[in-house]
Amino acid sequence: MRAVFLDPIPAQVADLRRIPTSRPADLVLHDTAYVGARVLGRRGPYT
Repeated sequence: MRAVFLDPIPAQVADLRRIPTSRPADLVLHDTAYVGARVLGRRGPYT
């Protein structure tokens, strides 16, 4: 479970943080298994 859901989180958050610089977005739609989006939502895109 850890390897599937938790280990990818840092890379997912890094990818999501790069998106607003190239394409501003008001909404991030994600699958529930894509935990990086949930972390980004709690931290904010630029923190």
